[in-house]
Amino acid sequence: MTLEERVALLEAQVRLLLKAGQGNDPAIVSALAKMTSKMHGALQCVLLGQSNADIAERFDVTESTAKVYVRSVAMKLGVKTRSEIVSKTMKTFEGLTDAEYLELSGGVPKTWGSSGEKWNYGADE
Repeated sequence: MTLEERVALLEAQVRLLLKAGQGNDPAIVSALAKMTSKMHGALQCVLLGQSNADIAERFDVTESTAKVYVRSVAMKLGVKTRSEIVSKTMKTFEGLTDAEYLELSGGVPKTWGSSGEKWNYGADE
């Protein structure tokens, strides 16, 4: 990530933190801003109830690698289970506009998880 991209991401995070009173949990927004684009993809899959096998297919990786993606999301959020990921992030995820999420996620559309398309947002990890 270039310096300019990192600055833009930090600016987006600040804007969203200022909106925290409008339903966005500042701690969750902060955690989302620190996630890589692949982590955002994995998060969306988890929020949709997709299995590790489903995630592996979407990213064209092994199921073990998909588990690593999900564990990484959980670690960023300070939780251990998929249900904790969902309960901790769903309200904030749903409260973000498509444009806000796109900026926060580094270019991953908020609807990617439900699109069924394969991962094509770069190899950031």
